[in-house]
Amino acid sequence: MFRTRDPIFVNLFRGEFGRPLRPETIYDWINGFKRRHPLLPTGWTPHWFRHSHATALLLAGVPEHVVQRRLGHSDIHTLLTTYAHVTEDAAMRAAADWKSLTARWGAAA
Repeated sequence: MFRTRDPIFVNLFRGEFGRPLRPETIYDWINGFKRRHPLLPTGWTPHWFRHSHATALLLAGVPEHVVQRRLGHSDIHTLLTTYAHVTEDAAMRAAADWKSLTARWGAAA
């Protein structure tokens, strides 16, 4: 089971398998990756993985309180303000798809 304190980046090559990587090791790897792939944005950091993960969960319909716990936010407001654009887009999609949504009600009855 995933816990919010579980490491995201772990050792897979040398030393003890599965141990958390030091932050400087991760940033060194990212900097080398950016040098080899110059089309990546210069400000790209490992933290973008966190934002990508949260965005994907929200777009997939995972409830906000579940994403909040997964990211370790103590306050739901932090999640909602940081990812307001995602939840607003999801609300817009739901409103636009109202006809399809209500058509399923008849099928369920």
